[in-house]
Amino acid sequence: MVRKHIQERMLEYLVDKFIHGGHDVTPRRNDLLGKIDPRWSGTISNYLLLDPDTPAKGIVFLVDQAYTARTFRALRGSIRNTFSNNAFIFLKDGKTYFRNSAERHDYKRGNGLSLKKYTTDETQRMILFRPEERIVADANARRIQYYQPDSARLDEKVITYTFGPVTFDYSHAHHAAIDLKNADSERIFIWKKKDEIDGPITLRNGRIEHVATTAHAVQ
Repeated sequence: MVRKHIQERMLEYLVDKFIHGGHDVTPRRNDLLGKIDPRWSGTISNYLLLDPDTPAKGIVFLVDQAYTARTFRALRGSIRNTFSNNAFIFLKDGKTYFRNSAERHDYKRGNGLSLKKYTTDETQRMILFRPEERIVADANARRIQYYQPDSARLDEKVITYTFGPVTFDYSHAHHAAIDLKNADSERIFIWKKKDEIDGPITLRNGRIEHVATTAHAVQ
């Protein structure tokens, strides 16, 4: 019930902000996967149609639940084939998406293991991607947009994070039987910059934007 409440609030928030941004908004709940392949039916997805009766129509898909890599690629492909102006925004709940494993990462940093060249602050900014996040990040220059729910610590808003690679350093294992090479993680990424939006929003070239976006770059 808690997750359903957050999903509903995410939908309401985005509808309100797009309306204030000058858009005609139609919220939808549909079994999009079932329309792609009947074997995948049963998953109800949330999305917004923007200005549906105009040539500039667009769609914002709410990634507010887990999908498999296969079903998400199919969903994304179907949406992109139908709408040239499309965006995917994730629910930043820290459980399904925007997962931080700082304790484990900091252990590898503080004990001279594969993350030893990173600072404590950097390990706090390391995010363990699900396949859906990796798919969107790879297609958007490592940028992902999230809806951040209101909480005791954080304000409700839309945030665009720009991620960079996390490189594992295996120099501590030079005596190991297997010669390990330094390599970028396939699942862990570090956010380098965030752009926060808490006012009216618009969809432009596949990205949720606002003219008053405030950028916070990490030096």
